[in-house]
Amino acid sequence: MLPMFGQAPDITWQQCIGTPTENAYFNHMVKIEGGYLIAYRVSEGDTMISNFHGKSDAWLVKTDSVGNILWERCYGGTEGDFFRKIIPTSNNQYFLFGISESYDGDVLNTGPHGYWVVKIDSLGNILWENSYGNDRCSAKDADLTPDGGLVMLGRTSIASGDVSTYYGLNDLWLCKIDSTGNLEWEKTLGNQGNENAIIIKVTQQNTILLTGGFTDTGGMIPFEEHGWYDVWVVELDLNGNILHQFSYGGSHDNLGRDIIRTEDGFVIAALTNSNDGDVTGYHGVPGDDQPYDCWIIKTDFEGNIQWQKCLGGSETEYPFYLTQTQDGGYIFIGLTHSNDGDVSGLHDYPPYYDDDIWMVKLSSEGELEWQHCYGTYYRESFDFSIHPILKLSDDNFVIGVQTQPSVGGDKTCYRDYSPGLQYWPRMAWLFNLKNCSNYQPTTPQSPTGPDTLCHTTDTTSVYTLAPAAGAWGYTWQLHPEEAGTLAQDSLTATINWNTGYQGEVQISASSYNDCGQSAFSEVKTTFVYTCVGVEEYAAGGFGLRVYPNPAKEWVTFNYTLAHDANRGIISISDMAGKEIQRFAVSGKQGQYVWDTREIKSGVYICTLSAGKLVASKKLIVK
Repeated sequence: MLPMFGQAPDITWQQCIGTPTENAYFNHMVKIEGGYLIAYRVSEGDTMISNFHGKSDAWLVKTDSVGNILWERCYGGTEGDFFRKIIPTSNNQYFLFGISESYDGDVLNTGPHGYWVVKIDSLGNILWENSYGNDRCSAKDADLTPDGGLVMLGRTSIASGDVSTYYGLNDLWLCKIDSTGNLEWEKTLGNQGNENAIIIKVTQQNTILLTGGFTDTGGMIPFEEHGWYDVWVVELDLNGNILHQFSYGGSHDNLGRDIIRTEDGFVIAALTNSNDGDVTGYHGVPGDDQPYDCWIIKTDFEGNIQWQKCLGGSETEYPFYLTQTQDGGYIFIGLTHSNDGDVSGLHDYPPYYDDDIWMVKLSSEGELEWQHCYGTYYRESFDFSIHPILKLSDDNFVIGVQTQPSVGGDKTCYRDYSPGLQYWPRMAWLFNLKNCSNYQPTTPQSPTGPDTLCHTTDTTSVYTLAPAAGAWGYTWQLHPEEAGTLAQDSLTATINWNTGYQGEVQISASSYNDCGQSAFSEVKTTFVYTCVGVEEYAAGGFGLRVYPNPAKEWVTFNYTLAHDANRGIISISDMAGKEIQRFAVSGKQGQYVWDTREIKSGVYICTLSAGKLVASKKLIVK
């Protein structure tokens, strides 16, 4: 089934991370089997934060599928350290890419500290770590290359260390390492002006794609200048050679924030406060100090604009993430400060609007299909996070932001903070957005297990389920409850039978996930009885033997009457006492066969009576 795109997804689960007195920042997250691997930046140790080194550490957390911590570890030294991105490799290892100011603790290399790279195994153990660049480099982003290495992006303001070329002000610096950390090549992009970029991607076509902005043309940037900052798109090969570059903008500020490669070109998510040049539809009064709109640009492979859209309101909007959906449209996610224009639903009390997370769905031609604001009545921000959004599918996203520790709006989780602080500490808020109409768990099949049992000898029984699609777990039920005690463990349930119960028992199960619970399965019916004695005859020989028991197609009654009786009656009643069959028998001993193929499954009482003597047995019919 294809996902539905006609509505905004809902929050299905959320978690809050923070300490009582200091800020905690969300940095990045990747999906792993059974949960997530998450990088935070923390500024103090806490009961849930172990091995804190000092000032700020990179805190790596493994969680289950709803963000509960399974294990955690701090990385760093006595100065400031954090990871911008977690990059899985093909052999169940991870690159951790970020920034370190330390020369101790986990930071043992003595080289220039620009880009800090740590490689770990699946348990978080450090395999190796190294730094690249110089002390005037700021790490922005990195991505895995086809050979298992890493291409890295940042800014530099000096040529030293690993940086061989510097043009002026702030340049972009790219470098490539192999899987063991050896520097293979490095390249500076820029000119005498100011260049910036925060996103780098390795495409399926084995090219390197980035977007950002520049202030001056000239040198390697051969464009006509639009304004103070222009959007800059660069595509390179895996050796760092420029294949294509394009520029877009108006007479004021324009900056690329994310980019994707489609079947027929590129789509760029940028910000702008221009309304001329390549830009139309800006919501405010254009100017250098005016609020920004989200600006979405669709181009062909030659860089020609096919369409462009400004989206926002009278205040500032920033895009942070862009993706294409299966219906050919697009979703972008960012921050909004508006509650007008294209934006509605901001969480705040006017006129003191604060930022919300803003999710927008566009058609393949850039037309607004729906939008939604998520947030609290305080400011949300992405702060140190370049990649705050994890896409699991077109209608399933996990987002990490910073906000206040209070509860309100969409935020229902809470972290304690110390009273008397001048400012509330910032906390990380992690939540899942999902269109639950596409993720309801399916109803399990009927459990499997014993059909009949004698609890005199079978005191415990085990029932099992086949996995149900979309299930995170299962809920079992036993009816009637007084039949026994049920202990469940996901796909298995163990029942300890109550020896005082006899009769029909029904066992069923439902599945659940973060979107809800399924209906209960068809019941598994089990007949519970006290074992019938096989050779139990009263004094004088009077008695009744019943076999096979349980019976399926027939049952045999062997009877012995008292010495002074030649006739008797065998009657069969259900558990409610209703007689369903009666046979007359004669002679001191004998045998009678009863056809049970048309008899309903259940527990029955078989009674032999002769004069004042009565003998009863229980019979199971399946």
